[in-house]
Amino acid sequence: MIFDVYFENLFKEHCKSLHGYALSIVKDDFQAEELVHNVFLKIWEKRQQIVVEQSAKAYLFRAVHNECMDYLKKQQRERNFLNHYEIETQTSSTDYNKHLELELKYDLALNKLPTQCRKVFEMSRIEEKKYKDIAAHLGISIKTVENQMGKALKLLRQELHELVSYGILFIIVLLKFLK
Repeated sequence: MIFDVYFENLFKEHCKSLHGYALSIVKDDFQAEELVHNVFLKIWEKRQQIVVEQSAKAYLFRAVHNECMDYLKKQQRERNFLNHYEIETQTSSTDYNKHLELELKYDLALNKLPTQCRKVFEMSRIEEKKYKDIAAHLGISIKTVENQMGKALKLLRQELHELVSYGILFIIVLLKFLK
């Protein structure tokens, strides 16, 4: 009962100045009030274990200071997480859109190849067959396979010249067929 009266007097005497102190740290009136109340709540909950070795006022100000610092650190961690998440989401979205655009350009260029030429190219690059196996499968000579591959690469290079210069065509083909 004695602590109840003492606690109530501590609250009445220091609440306003503690609120002002917290407000000067966190710059948010509502949050400052919440933090001061949290300090008093913790003191009440741990009243049996608390040993004050300095003045009660100094103890309260130190407790409010620590509560404010914990709050600010938590806020900073949350901001860092949200910023990181936002950057990752934007980057992923941008990369995905670029990937789709590049894949579309590649598909369009591939569709422009003559049928035989495209078939030879796909068997070589996608199915990873050797020229002699492609020749045997299609009933054509190895020299014809070589000519068709040369023609396919030349036409693709012309269609995708801006991509080829950056070595992106290889990456597109690789990504497309690793799905």
